[in-house]
Amino acid sequence: MPTVSDRLHRAQQDFNAVITIIPFDEDAVDESPTLMGQPVAFKDIVDVACVATTCGTKVNVGRTPVKDAPVVQRLTAKGALPVAKANLQEFSYGILGDAS
Repeated sequence: MPTVSDRLHRAQQDFNAVITIIPFDEDAVDESPTLMGQPVAFKDIVDVACVATTCGTKVNVGRTPVKDAPVVQRLTAKGALPVAKANLQEFSYGILGDAS
């Protein structure tokens, strides 16, 4: 069975769906039906502390938030494990849903 890291790398290479893979402990991943240890990818418009938020553009290059967005705080408080930043149209302004 492929690991979460394997699946993220494939999503990045095959579909351009992932912008950043966040370093995480693969042994902490638990694929049971609770949030504890569940790998979660956030669109790259959502701030994850210490991980660049690009919003799918080169305009914001270098912006790295110091704290998590409320949605990240809530999910990680319940045990979710941030593992990636997912691709999106620039600033999430597209009407087609195509990835940049």
